[in-house]
Amino acid sequence: TRSPHFRGQNGPSRSCRVSLRQAASGPTWNWNPSPYNYETLLSEMDARGLSVSLVLTGNPDWACNGYPNPADRTLCMNGANHWGPPYDPNQYYDYAAAAVQHYVWNPNTNTGHRSVQRVEIYNEEDGFDTWGGPYGSVTYIQRYAEILCGTYGRIRTFNSSIAIVMGGLAYDLFNDNQGATNGTNRYFFTNLVPELQRQDPVNGCTDAVNFHHYRLLISNWGNNGNIASPVAGLRRTMCRTNPSYPAFCNLSTNQTKRLIQTEGGISSGTTSFYDYSSPSIQASFVAKSYSWALFQDVKEMSWWDFADWNNTADYFSLHGLVTSTTNGSQPKLAYRAYYLAAAELGWPATQARRSLSSVEFTAAGGEGYSFYRDYPNDVSHGMVIAWNNTGGAVSVTLNPAANAVMDKYGSIVCQYCAPTISLPADGSPLYFFQINPW
Repeated sequence: TRSPHFRGQNGPSRSCRVSLRQAASGPTWNWNPSPYNYETLLSEMDARGLSVSLVLTGNPDWACNGYPNPADRTLCMNGANHWGPPYDPNQYYDYAAAAVQHYVWNPNTNTGHRSVQRVEIYNEEDGFDTWGGPYGSVTYIQRYAEILCGTYGRIRTFNSSIAIVMGGLAYDLFNDNQGATNGTNRYFFTNLVPELQRQDPVNGCTDAVNFHHYRLLISNWGNNGNIASPVAGLRRTMCRTNPSYPAFCNLSTNQTKRLIQTEGGISSGTTSFYDYSSPSIQASFVAKSYSWALFQDVKEMSWWDFADWNNTADYFSLHGLVTSTTNGSQPKLAYRAYYLAAAELGWPATQARRSLSSVEFTAAGGEGYSFYRDYPNDVSHGMVIAWNNTGGAVSVTLNPAANAVMDKYGSIVCQYCAPTISLPADGSPLYFFQINPW
């Protein structure tokens, strides 16, 4: 999975996620298995100056073979995804450590890849039939905590600099309830944090809290894709007071562990199967996603996936920013929107200032966020991104008026504009620029 990767306040990034699958058994590892060809891929990323997050996405076959019970082997394998508790944790630690030693750059031996900057331990571990276990049972959550902490500790014995993070949460209800399930999703993170705090009181076994979020018609997520609710839930859990989790939250400052969103997106498909989206709606969602991430102080946000899939029967098949790579990919409208969002929202020292108030819109349904940016030797320039959520007539009034307004693709709407600007009825965001922040 290679996806553009947004680094929020760290500036425009050139980053990717690469999912590592390993079938061979140690100590003779196959680090360049066909058809994945990781060495070739990572060497190309080295040459391009990219930053790579290596996702140890699932269990090699050998991690499951020790289970005498076929049902346990099936849970460990989880079909082609290879997710679930491995039979021998120590064997898995050996595998993870060997992967880091092989792929991460070692200046003493001049081996590895400079591009690999982070490892993620599994992916969507809160899934229904994987680490979440039957309806998020605490037993399986504890087993994931054991593997995450064991892997974190093993890697730290020989590498103190590589970032090590938990897999991205995807099915969590993102609130502070510690019940097992509501029948559909689960309270995974609220039960995971106490285990990580207990096993590693200093670091919590992860260098960031990692989550996924899509625009899906699921009531607990909302249907517009805004991450405000899940982010608030994650921070609320980390900053509990009785008991407290100091590895995750400094209660004196209310500062939490770094939050990253390693998957997010929307389809360009137009049918009910794809939630009645479109290429234009997908492009709009790009700008909105990165606005939400930066405003919520989420340090990184990755669009998933970079390219469309050949299997159009899958819900995610048209989530790409470009068309399928099989016959030569072509940029979609969303790629143009991504290029602009990464350039404008990812500028170094871009900071969220405030959300626009209702009085700045001529009608209900407007949404917008004000940011300020520091350029070299030229500080505190203003930028607003705003859009219309209603489909009706909504305008935004900014004082002072914008020096320039661009659409979601970067085309100029006006220069030295009037104070009041009409927002497109189709929900397309506009970018407003001014010398001083609003």
